[in-house]
Order: sequence, then C-alpha cells, then structure tokens
Amino acid sequence: MSSSRRLVRSLSTCLFVLALAHAAMAQDRYRPESEHDPKVPTVDSVLGHDVGSHPLLHHEVLRYCRALAEASASVELLEYGRSHEGRPLVILVIGRPDRLKSLDRIQAGLARLGDPRVTLSAEERNRLLSELPAVAYMGHSIHGDEFSGTEAGLRLAYELVASRDAEIVEMRRELLVLMDPVLNPDGRERAISILRSFSGRYENPDPESLGHVGTWPGGRTNHYFFDLNRDGFHLVHPESRARLEMLHRFRPQLIVDAHEMGSGSSFLFSPPRHPFNPHLPAGLRTWWDRFAATEAAAFDREGWTYYDGEWFEEFFPGRGRAIWPYLGVIDILHEQASTDGQSITRAGGQVRTYADAVHRQFVSELADLSAAARYRRELLLNYRNVREEAMERGRSGRVRAYYLSPRLHGDRFRELVEQLLALGVELELTHEGGKLRRVVDVASGKSGDAQVPAGSVRIRLDQPAGLLVRSLLDPHVDSSAAFQAEERLHRERAEGSRIYDVTAWSLLLASGLESFWSATLDRLDWRPLSSVAGLGPREGGLVDGSAAQGWIFSGDEDGALGLASDLLAEGMPLRVVDSGGSLRGREFGRGSFAVFVEDEPKDPVPTLKRLALRRAVTVRPLETGLAEEGPDLGGAHWKRLAAPRVAILAGSPTDAYSVGAAWHLLDVKFGLRTSLLETTRVRRTDLSRYSVIVVPNSWGGAAFYRRVLGEAGLDALKTWVENGGTLVALAAGVDLACDPAWKMSRVRLRRSVLDEHPPARFGLDDAAIGAVAPLAGTGLDVRGQAGPSPSKLGPSGWLEALGIPGDGEPVLGRGARRLLGISDELDLVALPPTPSKQRRAVDSRLRRFGPSGAFLSVDMDEGHFLSHGTGPSLAVLARGQRSLIAAGGVTTAGRFAAPEDLHLGGLLWPEAAGRLSRTAWVTREGKGSGQVILFAFDPNFRGACPATQRVFLNAVVLGPGLGTRSKIGW
Repeated sequence: MSSSRRLVRSLSTCLFVLALAHAAMAQDRYRPESEHDPKVPTVDSVLGHDVGSHPLLHHEVLRYCRALAEASASVELLEYGRSHEGRPLVILVIGRPDRLKSLDRIQAGLARLGDPRVTLSAEERNRLLSELPAVAYMGHSIHGDEFSGTEAGLRLAYELVASRDAEIVEMRRELLVLMDPVLNPDGRERAISILRSFSGRYENPDPESLGHVGTWPGGRTNHYFFDLNRDGFHLVHPESRARLEMLHRFRPQLIVDAHEMGSGSSFLFSPPRHPFNPHLPAGLRTWWDRFAATEAAAFDREGWTYYDGEWFEEFFPGRGRAIWPYLGVIDILHEQASTDGQSITRAGGQVRTYADAVHRQFVSELADLSAAARYRRELLLNYRNVREEAMERGRSGRVRAYYLSPRLHGDRFRELVEQLLALGVELELTHEGGKLRRVVDVASGKSGDAQVPAGSVRIRLDQPAGLLVRSLLDPHVDSSAAFQAEERLHRERAEGSRIYDVTAWSLLLASGLESFWSATLDRLDWRPLSSVAGLGPREGGLVDGSAAQGWIFSGDEDGALGLASDLLAEGMPLRVVDSGGSLRGREFGRGSFAVFVEDEPKDPVPTLKRLALRRAVTVRPLETGLAEEGPDLGGAHWKRLAAPRVAILAGSPTDAYSVGAAWHLLDVKFGLRTSLLETTRVRRTDLSRYSVIVVPNSWGGAAFYRRVLGEAGLDALKTWVENGGTLVALAAGVDLACDPAWKMSRVRLRRSVLDEHPPARFGLDDAAIGAVAPLAGTGLDVRGQAGPSPSKLGPSGWLEALGIPGDGEPVLGRGARRLLGISDELDLVALPPTPSKQRRAVDSRLRRFGPSGAFLSVDMDEGHFLSHGTGPSLAVLARGQRSLIAAGGVTTAGRFAAPEDLHLGGLLWPEAAGRLSRTAWVTREGKGSGQVILFAFDPNFRGACPATQRVFLNAVVLGPGLGTRSKIGW
C-alpha cells in the first residue's frame, strides 16, 4: 500500500473517530451518565443532525415525533388541532404502556378526584391517590421566535422514553407526560424563514445582524400577528381553543411553559413577584418555591446563573398557562436567554451557542419532572384541594353568582357562553326568566331589583372553577396597597411601570352585555347548560310576506353589520336609517338596514335568503313606505351605503399586534376582504381602489410614520381622503393624524394645547410630589420653580409620603367600590389650577400615570352612526397617556365620562383620571369629500373587546356611505 493511500486511510479513520466522538459529546451534553435503549431513535438518527445545532422546522419536529411513537410502546402521538395555516398541533403522551392503553380510565379517575362534590370513601380516595399518575404538560415555543424549548422538549422526550436510569424510570412510573413541542408552528416557520434568509455561509454572533434582529412582523406571533401567550382565556384563535380542549381532557396537575427572553440575561423561573391576583389559590406560592428549589439545585450543579421574581407577575390571568392555577394546576414559567437559534455574543465578549440555550431548557424541565414525580401524591391532593377551596370561597364570598342576559346583544351573549363553557365553567339556564332581587349591575355599579328574560344564564361561584370565574368576570380585580405604593414611586421617579400586562380584562365589561352580580342566590328555576346548543338554534332567515317596498332588518346585533357587508360586497344597494320608528305596527330602530325595491333591478330574494341564513339575521318584508312613527322610506333619513374596500397599513413602523387585530376581525370574524398595504408603498400606490384605510398603532409614534411615509406618502393619503376616502386611525396612528404639520385633522393631543385645555389636577399635592421626586441637578423643582432638593425615601416611607390610602390612591368607580365592599363615595380632591408657565412641566409628570390597561367609561353620542348597536355608554380599555382634545367642527362620537363615573376596572391613578376625563375617545370630522375617524385607544386590542370592536366596524362598514360625499358620474 502506498504511503499516500495509507495517509488517506489514516485520515478517514481519524475523521470517523472524531465524528463518533462528536456524536458522543452531543449526547453527553444532556445526560452523560445515562444508559439508553438502543431501539429508541435519537434526533440525530432520524434527522441527521444533533439537537441544538439549529432550530428544527415544523415538519422535522413531526418526523421525529412520529419516529419516537412508532419505536416505543411508551409513547403515543396525538394530533389535537390545526393552526390557522393548517399545521398539525401535536402532543407526545409519554408514560407506562399499560397507562397509555387506559387513558380514558385515568381521565375518569382524575375527574372524580377533581370534583369536590363527589363523595369519596377513604378506600376509593387512597386507591385514586395510589394508582393515578400526576399529569405534567410541557409546553414549548408559544412565541415562534423563541426556539430553544422545542429542541429541549424533543431531547427530553427521548430521555423519558429511552433512559434506563432509576430517576427516569421513576418519572415514567409516577407521571404521565404531555410533551407539546411547538405551540405556535406558523410563527416558528416564519421566524426560521427570517433566520435562514439573513444567514451567511459563516454563523454570525453579532446581535445587531439582521439574522438576529429579524424583520417585520417577526416570528413571535401566529398567522394573524397575535401573541398566543395573551390568548389564554380570550380563545380568539384555533391554536388556543384546541389546546384548551385537550388539556381539559387530560386534566394536568403541572404545566411548564418554556420561553426565551433577552440575550443579555441568564435564566428565570417561578415564583413571580407581586402583584398577585387575589383569586389565586392560597397554597400556590409554596408550590412555586418547591419547584424553584429543585431547579436552582440543578443549575447549581452545572454552575449556571439564574434568578426569579424580578419582572413577571401572576396578576393578569390571560397568558397561556395562567388560567390553570385557578383550577388546581401548578404553573411554572421558564425564560431562557435567547440566542436567536444560533450563536450570539453577550456583554463582555462571551459567545453563547444555541446548544447552550437548549441545554439549559432541558435541565430545567428535567428538574421540574423530577420534582413532580417526587410530589406526585401531593400534586393530586392539591388538584382536589384547590377546587374545594374554590367552592368554599364561592359559598362564603361577597359574590355568590353572576347573571348574563341575552337582551341587548344576542350574538355576543352566545359567544361568551360558548367561551365560558370551553374554559370549563359550569353554567345554568332559565327558560322562564324572572325578577332578581338586590343585584348589582356590573357596568354601572347600581344596585336594586332586575328582571332577566328567558334564556338568561347564571354562573354560581360555588363550583370547582369558582376562582377562575371571579378572576375573569369581576369588573375590578384589586392589587395590594404595598404594590400600589411601589408602582406610584416608580412612576413618580420616571422609572416606568412595574405592571407587566393589563390591569383590567373583565369578560363582562368587554362584551357590553347586560350582566349582574349578587351576594345571594335567587330562587328562579335554573337548569344545567352543558353546550351552546342548549340555547336553542340561532334564528335568522328571510320572512315570507308582501315586499312591495323592500326588506328590512335590525342593525342592533353585530351579525347584522356582517350581513350588510355581505350584501354590499355582492353589489346589492343597501340603506341605513339614522332614527327609529314603526311601519305597520312593527318597530324599527336607529341603524336598521333596508333593501328598497326601486334601488335593485334584479330579484334580491335568493341572495337575501342565502346570506340571512348564513349570518342568522331575520330579514322582514316591507309592505309600505308610510311610517306611523319616524321617517318614511323615501325621506332623507334613509342613507345609501357604499361597499367598503379596506386596506390596513402594515410593515414598518406599524405595530403588528394592532395590524393583526384589525385584520383578523375583518377577515376571519367578519368575512370582509382586506388588503395589507405596505407603508413604504403608499406613495406609489393607486389609493383610489380603497374606500377605507386603517392607520394602526405604531410603537414609534408619529415621527416614525412621517419618516417611512415621507412627504409623498402623506400627500397621497391627504389627497385620497379629500377625494372621498375614510381614514381610520388607531392609538399612535392618531398621533400622526393630529400632527399640525400634516393638516389632516383638527383634533389635537392634549400636551400640544395645554394653554387652552389644561387638565383637571387630581392626586398628590406639590409637597408630596416633591418628597418622592428624583433628585434633579437643575436647581428647579417639579413645578419648574426654584426650591429645596427632594428627599430620598426608602420603602418604609412610601405609604406615608405617597398618601396611600389618601389623595394619591388609585381611583375606584362605583362598581369597583361596591364589589370590594367599601364606601360608594369617590374621594377625588381637585388641586389648584396650574399656572400657564408651569403647565408643560406638570403635564409631563401627569403623563407618567397613563393607565396600563384599565376599563374606563365612555359616553356615546346616540345620534351618531359610530354608536349604532352600542347603547349610551361603553367600557373602553385605555392603555397609555394619549388624551385627545376635539373642538371646532369635530364630532366627538364617544367621550370619556366625568371623573366620578370614569373608572370601571383596573388600576387608574387620579392623575390619569384628570387628563382623560371628558376628552375624546372616538371622533369623526369631514375633510373635503372624505372623513377622518380617530380612536384614542385601539378598539380591537387582542380581539378581546367585542363592544368597542363594534364601533370600529361601524367606522369601516358604515363610514364610506354615511360620512363621505360620493361623486355622481355622467
């Protein structure tokens, strides 16, 4: 053999040995001491590369899951749903083979154990606690660009199936593990596409490189740009609904939620910090501490840093895992420092690899399962005990029952009933209705007797889901005085808010339904309601009869607006009336729609029948045009509508959440074809094809919009409006419209017109403000005057200096005060007016106190088309410090209520109440032949507020006909 051939052979041998060593090292990274069943395939053997080498595409994840399930009797692969884009949502069910064959029996046993109303003998109780496994659900990558949890979950699944170690054998004996590798497959695919699109031949750890930063809209969200980790109880999306149904079926006792955070951090896990939701079960914090101790010990062995309790809280119950503690489940959060699926350079020059991130996720989850196996019996007991606690609190608490009436909004009523049933809430239905005594109206806080109609629903609090009911339905959930003092101090010192999410979310306020709560149980006849079918069929269709003049349908229900949109889309001429009346003894309300015979040369009956059935709207014939009361059909009150042709500005600098919420509402829920118009293309797009353009929120505000649109884009939008377009601006999109330089709107941000419209001042007096203000080196105090330097305060001085309770405490409206059982009187002390020369300095401080998501009351102009189907007032979710002043030819269709009526739910500081009270929420003004409609706060936030979404839909569907002037052709 020649020396060259020997050299080649020697090199080949070396390379082979190195490859084996590399594979062994990759395996050893996770469990170097483990012995594994060789029949169980590794990720590498199925996919051809090691765990943590790079993020796996969804089809690769599925391929490995199938291979694992086919190879072992300890695994079952279940598909539980599909994403918006049709990708399968799957779990790997891992446990003893005999248990996998008897999942129905296990679920039935957990159902008996988890229902405190089921009397268990000592023998049966002990048998269930001995035989039943604790069910642990491991959820990964609900944010599509948080990659590492998926790979960690697959590697952990392999370990649970293949390992012969005693620790893992014990886990298989004590637990049933539900491994969910990808909660958001659509977002993950988008995120990986971005990563691969901007990856070079050589991996780049520069955190500023586009492969790390990404492009709009990023991969965090699902197909419609929603954060699925805020859809835990709203259930807007199929991913959330399918996962909830699956988890209710399996009844877990532990949920682990794997995330990623900023690359400069380390690793965070539960417990959280305050504020804590007061409806959480009493023993939850002890469980968090137990799991934290196990995770900390595992990280200590590796020499890895970690922390807990610094920045996330368990106040808002809407995150993916957050409803489950109220149902007896322990929820654990993991946040791993991200590497964006590759290597990344950290502060100090250290390079962390993607495999490092995967490894940390793996170790933390393994620690959680180890603790779950150790505490199996206690977890099962906790599952029952929490549900017993819920029933006891429901029997003795201030609220004994909630009541929902279908009287005002049948569509929303049906949707909320379906949502509550999906959440596992027990409901009761009355077929007769009757009088409720001494109940409290949820929206107004007024108490007294109320008549509920047949078909109303009662929700008792003495049920296993009672803690969840209080958390989701209470109009106001209070936080502790200690947290409020800390929050105020942070805001006073311009250090931002300590609030992680919104502070108000009541499903009742958000829906706008007629609803009540009671401190006692009534004696009406209530029967269990197990499905929405129990409400009866949805009524709708075309009623037979003489239609000499046409056909009419009420506009009160949201579905009627959908029918109107459908008819316009099919080219049918449609009218809407601006005042109510009666025809042949049948009343019609303001906002009713009609198809006139003389407007439509073709036979509209087939179309009306088809679409009325689809939307479940009742359409009645019009025999005469002569009204007994109200306007006749031929008068000016019946306005002709125009078909909406809608575009939503998208791309940088728009807020993808705001874009997605509007898009999903119009596209999915409403069935209205909608274009996403890239912002940079506005200047060179023929805008005449659209009748409505939505300018969504932008994290960069007006300045970013101006930069991206440019003067040409701004001019194009202005010309389009003047030629008959309807511009609808939301949140920071309003800031652009209010910019005086653009001359689009006469509405102004309050901070720009303080001389004419200074806010009312509530809150701390100047002396208290000075006591907690940050030290300044300007020689001036917070009022812009020379004065003594403010003092520093430690935590012990916060309560006294901040006046909590006192003038600086949060504002509580009548309903919140009644719910909490405190005085009905609102203690808002007005401070002296601010001198003109100090107003800007004072207003700058006041803006720090903008609400972080509070429900505020808005008075609606019932004569305006934007208020069709709303009633006289709405609960609006306000986020931020935007305050709009509308005067001089601008119509304010919705205005924030007076200070004493403003607060409905959530944390509202008196400073914010002064700035927002009696300012505009939604305005409309004409411009040329078109119009501008402005919403101070996004009405479509997270798809969570049907009552305010209706106002947005009015703007989009009714606006092109009612607020613009169309040109008449030759």
